[in-house]
Amino acid sequence: MRRCGYCDALVNVQGVDAWDADTAREAFVILVCPVCGCGGLANPPSDAELARYYEPSYYGRGTQKFLPVVQQLFDAGKRTLARSVIAALEGRAAPRVLDVGCGTGQLLVELERLGAHATGLERAGGAARAVQPGLRILEADLGDHAITPGTLDAVVIWHVLEHLRDPAAAVRIAGDLLAPGGVLFLAVPNAASWQARAFGRYWFHLDVPRHLHFLTLEGLAHMLGASGLAIARTGTLQFSQSVFGFVQSFFNAALPPCPNRLYRLMRSPPGVSGVAELAAWSAAACLVTPVAIVEALCSALAGAGAIRIVVARKP
Repeated sequence: MRRCGYCDALVNVQGVDAWDADTAREAFVILVCPVCGCGGLANPPSDAELARYYEPSYYGRGTQKFLPVVQQLFDAGKRTLARSVIAALEGRAAPRVLDVGCGTGQLLVELERLGAHATGLERAGGAARAVQPGLRILEADLGDHAITPGTLDAVVIWHVLEHLRDPAAAVRIAGDLLAPGGVLFLAVPNAASWQARAFGRYWFHLDVPRHLHFLTLEGLAHMLGASGLAIARTGTLQFSQSVFGFVQSFFNAALPPCPNRLYRLMRSPPGVSGVAELAAWSAAACLVTPVAIVEALCSALAGAGAIRIVVARKP
C-alpha cells in the first residue's frame, strides 16, 4: 500500500508497461492509482538523463516546430487559446498572463495582440529561438522567478503539467501567483480517455519519458481543490490533438517498427526521399482521419476525449 500523490488515497498501485515511441523505444513502467486513474513513471529519468529525450527537433528548427501547413494549424490553435483566455478575464484591461512552458512564444504573440501583458516561462534552452524579438521569456522553473504572488490575471499551463516533476506543486504555485478572480488554464492528455484505453502503450499522447505524469479529471480536481481553486469549466475536445493522436496511435499499433514516424516527419524538413515518404504517410493518414474525427467527437460527447481541458478560478 502507498499514498497516491495525485488524490491522496491509500492504494495498491498497478504497473502498466509503456515505451518511448519518439526516440530510442526504451521500455518504462507507469504506476497507476486505481482510485483516480492518474499515474507516474516508476523510475523517472534525472534532469540530466531527461535532457537527451528532448532531441533538437522537439522545439522545431528555427522559429517553426512543424512543416508550414501543420504550423499554420498549430498557430491557429494558439490564436483560439489566446481568445479563450482573454474572454475568461471578462474585459480586464491589459491583463497580466503567464504562459508556463511557452516554447518559442507563439501564445505570447497572440496574447499581446489582444492587449495582454504576457510573460513566458521555459526550461533552459527551450526559448532560445523566440518566434519574434521582444517577447518576455524567462528561462526558469515555475516558482523560480521574480513574479510577485497575487499579481497575475491568468496562468496557462497548456500541455506542460505532465512534463513537470511535481504537478501538484505547480498547480499550487500557479494558484499563489493568481490575483483574486484570476484564472488557470490547464490542458493535459486524458489518461481516462477512450484513446488511452484502446491503444495502451501505443497511445501517441503517452509520450514517455518526456511525460512524467498521466492525469485524469479526478486527480486534477484534487490538486485544484487543495490549491484553493474552483473548477469553472472542463471538457475533453481539442480537435487537432484528438484527431492526430488517434491517427498516429493507430499507426503505432499497426506498424510497431515505425513508431511516431508521421509525427517525426512533420517536425523535420524532408529531403528528396523524405518528401516521398511524407506523401505516403499523409495519404495513409487521410484514410484513417474520418474514423479519427468520429472518435474525437463521440468520445468528447461522452466526456472521454483524448485531451482533458480544465479552467479553474481563484475565489
